[in-house]
Amino acid sequence: MRSMGKKGFTLVEIVVVMVVVGILAAITVPSLAKYIDDGKKRDCEINRKALLARLESDRALNPGAVMAEVLAENTDISCPSGGVYRAPDDNTVECSVHGKDRSISNKDGNDEGELEEIPRIETEEGMFQPPQLESMKPGNQRELCFRVGDVWFSSMTFADFTDIHNGIQYVPFADGKIYADGNGNFYLQVYNSGHIDKKEDGTYSITTGGMISINSAGILRYEEIMKKDPNRPKDGYISQQVIPKGCIIQGMDGTYYVNIQQINKGVTEPDTLLDKAYNWRPIGLCSK
Repeated sequence: MRSMGKKGFTLVEIVVVMVVVGILAAITVPSLAKYIDDGKKRDCEINRKALLARLESDRALNPGAVMAEVLAENTDISCPSGGVYRAPDDNTVECSVHGKDRSISNKDGNDEGELEEIPRIETEEGMFQPPQLESMKPGNQRELCFRVGDVWFSSMTFADFTDIHNGIQYVPFADGKIYADGNGNFYLQVYNSGHIDKKEDGTYSITTGGMISINSAGILRYEEIMKKDPNRPKDGYISQQVIPKGCIIQGMDGTYYVNIQQINKGVTEPDTLLDKAYNWRPIGLCSK
């Protein structure tokens, strides 16, 4: 046997090692690059939603706030992929690499209280229509329960919320709670910008900025609309269809959620909703 210390590696051995290293690099580098890109895309999405949340918060005090001002005040928030954030209009933040997100509220007081139309959801079985309330019943302590399918959910009417806080000048709706307008429509408060404001005549105005219209036509099941991501078999599911925001979804943990942002087809989500991923907000069941 020859001494490696004296003669070193042969040319054949060096070539073999280089070939093996090249094969390993060809296998691992693309997967690693995709993992990094997905992480940057997710971080950018979180950044955009944080900017939208800031805009909604600013509008609670100043209805004339616009996205351009938010971007100017938050220059430390940047896209990890080098994309540039800009405001194509007063209500939208757009990344030059990853796309855009839009606020629900508008800068002028006339439109801020309007709730956006709920889109229909395409499925193999047909179309989910905009909310068609099946039934309602009173719960405990001014709770209004409403039924979607066979499940009863908890809400409170705007009128009861105003009555409870009568005399207070300004009260934001509780984040993560559902409120009813009395006409069979239900809205989830998000970003804490929806509120009541006492007017000079003693009555209250209701601002619904930041609230998500709930599609009460049916309940989607997480395992039916999300399939395992082969690139992340331990912690990822890929959406099989576009899921407009406002849909009620039953998670694999048995909890019910409303997705507060549209989920595009092909987007990877965690395989459990227990970590309260940003797209999902848990909603409460009726107390009775």
